[in-house]
Amino acid sequence: MNIDSRKPTPRSWTHSWLLPLGLTLFSLLVPAVAAAAESPREKEESPVSDATFAFARAKLLADRGQLTAAVEAYEEALRLGGDAYSLVEAAKFQLYLAQIAREAAVQTRHVDRAAKLVDQAFRSEPGNHDVLRVYADVHWRRTDRDPEALDRARAAFEILAESEDLQAMTSLAQIYLWQRRAGDAADLLLQTADLAPRNRMIQGMLVEALLGAGREGEAEQALELLLELEPTRIEARIRLAELRSRRGEHQRAIAVLQAAPDELRDRLRLRQVLTRELHLVGRHQEALTLSNEMLEDDPRSPGYFRLRMSILVSLARYEEALDVLGSQLAEDDAEQRAKDVLLLARLNERVGRAADAEVLLRAEVDSAPDELKREFKLALAGILQRNGDPVTAAELVVPLIDGAEPEDLPLFAQSLAELRIDAGHVGEARQILDDAILRLEESGAAELARALRIRQLLDLADTEQWQDVLDRIPDLDRPEAPEEARRIATQLWADALAALGKADEAIAQLSVGDEPPELRAKRLQLMLRHGHAAEAHGELGVLAESGDPEDLVFVARVLQSQNLHADAVPVLQRAVAANEESVAARFMLGAALERSGDLEPAAKVFEGLLEQAPDHVPTLNYLGYMWAEQGANLDRALELILRAVSVEPDNGAYVDSLGWAYYQLGRFDEARQHLEWASRLEREDPTVFHHLGDVYSALGMQEEALGAYRRALELDAGADVNQELSEAHRMELRDKLEKLERSGP
Repeated sequence: MNIDSRKPTPRSWTHSWLLPLGLTLFSLLVPAVAAAAESPREKEESPVSDATFAFARAKLLADRGQLTAAVEAYEEALRLGGDAYSLVEAAKFQLYLAQIAREAAVQTRHVDRAAKLVDQAFRSEPGNHDVLRVYADVHWRRTDRDPEALDRARAAFEILAESEDLQAMTSLAQIYLWQRRAGDAADLLLQTADLAPRNRMIQGMLVEALLGAGREGEAEQALELLLELEPTRIEARIRLAELRSRRGEHQRAIAVLQAAPDELRDRLRLRQVLTRELHLVGRHQEALTLSNEMLEDDPRSPGYFRLRMSILVSLARYEEALDVLGSQLAEDDAEQRAKDVLLLARLNERVGRAADAEVLLRAEVDSAPDELKREFKLALAGILQRNGDPVTAAELVVPLIDGAEPEDLPLFAQSLAELRIDAGHVGEARQILDDAILRLEESGAAELARALRIRQLLDLADTEQWQDVLDRIPDLDRPEAPEEARRIATQLWADALAALGKADEAIAQLSVGDEPPELRAKRLQLMLRHGHAAEAHGELGVLAESGDPEDLVFVARVLQSQNLHADAVPVLQRAVAANEESVAARFMLGAALERSGDLEPAAKVFEGLLEQAPDHVPTLNYLGYMWAEQGANLDRALELILRAVSVEPDNGAYVDSLGWAYYQLGRFDEARQHLEWASRLEREDPTVFHHLGDVYSALGMQEEALGAYRRALELDAGADVNQELSEAHRMELRDKLEKLERSGP
């Protein structure tokens, strides 16, 4: 059935048949009286008048609640005929009977009768808006049984909506939403909201439509108005917070949650979201306080235990996190259980229970889903490697390589090569990588093969196998290789030549042509390191005179790479002045000031940087460690370092900072836990072992302290410029070692 968009007729009547009795009698008995005044002959010739009178009588009986008599009267009236008005009133009566009926079959029968009546009324007056309203309403109720009914209702509502009928507009918007036409619903509801700007129901529907249409910016505005109209609408508040959270605006999300009326503050859902947002911005202690409150209110609720566990991990309270996770291991979900077991193993290792972690992984690996079995084996191999058993670890990795897909092969090959190096089999490690590179090239994975070659060359450089580096450079520096790969090859080639006593040759070759910034930096570094310092400083001075922020940062990087931090300070101050938004320049300035001994100015630079970029992890760790070293602002230092560790929990340098902060606070057991973990993550860093020795000494563990101090001095002897101890720390370490050795066991 098609419905046109003709204008409504002037005639109009009430929408509801349940009107006050006086008004009903007045409106319906007037035509009845007129009909009674006609002569018998006129009455016989006017069946519509008879029908009108009969409908009026039926309506009156219905108003009085005499439903049985009203039904009979309506049936009699329908036999006599009737105009559109009467038919609509009869249809409304059928809808009322459907509403009060208890049995579904009876309800359906009455609605279907209403549909027949209103269809007849529509055929009589298709442009009448009062007919259209009831027509749309009746067919809307029949959509579950008649697929065409929704289209009829929608078409009627569309005509009514043209005359800005609010009820019709909202009903039509609901239909659009059902039909997944969220954009159409949103556009219509925006018009509706203009007509009724403070209607809470319309505003709520508008939010749904805008979100469904992906128009989140408009949805946020609608949510803000909805909360202004109805502050206690908790789901709207949570939705607004989550919209902001998805954009990374966690502080604004927190603000809208904390603005909730008092009666909402204890709602579990709101507290869960607020806890998560506080956790995401690094306010872990506040998040934990809320989590504790939720736990007290409902100890049985599992809905937030993972969030609580994550907070505890971020606070490095691994023992408590273990208790939470261990009591909630998934049973029915194999994939979730496997992920939980992997995390449980990592936490056990962090608290020094590597053997428990190994037992757990071995017990669960066979039942893990196939796609996670390799994660179990790699995790187990890592535990074995970090705890001094690279041979057994390698036995786990070898089978992974045999059937590996090209995208997985580099990881497995590199892991196995590292294990063979740890076991003292450098030649085997080299062959493993060579075989993997060949497999990748034969399978057409040229980019993966090239990336693995670069990794191999970097490993050779780290172990100072410079002749091997020179021998393998041609494999990477091919004409068809990308420019970036060729630049890396050239830098490694230059380092190898310099290490083999041919620095002048490397400098001369790097000076040919207009070299890119990376190669220019390498040339200047070699000049500063190998007898051409004056010339290098001259070139850097000319470059710095340009005043360009990028040039200034470049100059500073070269200077700092050679530990010329005092020289870098004025250059970086100019770079920051030229571009105050540069996080890199400000961080480098803070580091240069600290390395130059200007600790207070360095702290001010770092604190200013954290105001600009509160989540800049390197700054969080640097400033926290700097204060810990001084024994100053220790509570604040611990807070900053915890935030850094929460982002990178397996960063050995950050874990070392955390352990050292605990040591300075006198919390030696916690310091020991983290520094032992740091020593397994950073096995070649003398500073970590120096710190660990101090903790052992504070705990009265003299043998362990001796071992740690000796290891620190051993590592320092072979450390590169970035890891070696300062002369002051080296002398301090030797003094501690001598005192322990003299004191005996």
